[in-house]
Amino acid sequence: MGKILAVVRREFVERVRRKWFWVMALLGPVFFGAIIFLPSLMMRGGGLKDIAVVDGTTKGLGERVTAALDRAVTPDSHRVFHAVRVPAGDRVIDSLTAEVEAKRLEGFLILTDALVDSGRADYQASNVSSFTAIVTIERNLTQIVFATRLEREGVNPTLVTRARLPVALGTQKIAGGRATKESAAQSFSLAYFMAIILYTAILIYGINVMSSVLEEKTTRIVEVLVSSLRPFQLMLGKLIGVGAVSIFQFLIWAVSARYLISTRGH
Repeated sequence: MGKILAVVRREFVERVRRKWFWVMALLGPVFFGAIIFLPSLMMRGGGLKDIAVVDGTTKGLGERVTAALDRAVTPDSHRVFHAVRVPAGDRVIDSLTAEVEAKRLEGFLILTDALVDSGRADYQASNVSSFTAIVTIERNLTQIVFATRLEREGVNPTLVTRARLPVALGTQKIAGGRATKESAAQSFSLAYFMAIILYTAILIYGINVMSSVLEEKTTRIVEVLVSSLRPFQLMLGKLIGVGAVSIFQFLIWAVSARYLISTRGH
């Protein structure tokens, strides 16, 4: 037993002392931080955006879109746009393009009467990767165009909106004889995340064991070790030692992830 523990201690100490162990240990929290904070940063969208609505419509559609975008808010009640209506003209697009290039304007939305039938509008901006901005524009355009189509057919949009109210299905998980507040999305996300962690752990563990065996073979240390202990003891010590290193690394990742999650909650 003492020989096996000696192999375990040697494997653990040598691998923990390597710089790549600490590089990977630090990259783990960076990866978890990206997963936790990037979605919220993308949803935040960078604050209030100044945009122009180039109104080429003739039935007040541009005014309704401008007003809707100007009062649009995020789920945490922050305004998304400061929208200004600009009548369509010969040099309007060129002028607004110059404003965008000069960073005085985030972008501009181009509307025409064909929007109601074609369902297409154009948005030109310096940054078209803002998830919050694009989703907000599409959602408001869809709602206004839908209401306009109903009005054109003589249907009351308010009645249709009430009839189309979605049904919210609440899910609760029964555990220990009690119903918890865990949702289906949370359960799926947790299972998916744990599957990735398990796959990563098995992959890293296998690579480490293989590299350890190859290292012993190339440095000819294995000849000295085999002369003093049985191959089974050597392999068992390597498996336990490399496994202990992997567990230690995942503990570092788990503590870092826990800290990042608690920081995000505050």
